[in-house]
Amino acid sequence: MEITGKILQKNEVRKITDSFSVQEFIADCGTTNQMQEWKENILKFQASNSRITDLEKITIGSIVKISFFPNGRWYDKKRRFRKRCGQ
Repeated sequence: MEITGKILQKNEVRKITDSFSVQEFIADCGTTNQMQEWKENILKFQASNSRITDLEKITIGSIVKISFFPNGRWYDKKRRFRKRCGQ
């Protein structure tokens, strides 16, 4: 999937383990409705490991195209477990 947005925030790189680091970005990927009113859609994206260096040049205010692959699971808060959708 792809979405276009404006970078609002670029967080510091966090080192999770010796071999895994992440950096989070906040982007406004909003749209204009039929009445020409702006409807914001603030989203958080995360880059990891080698992708972090690929994104070093991105600055606050940059308009970017974000490619992502959603991968979600159900979470049962009572039983504290996750399962794949459709199981």
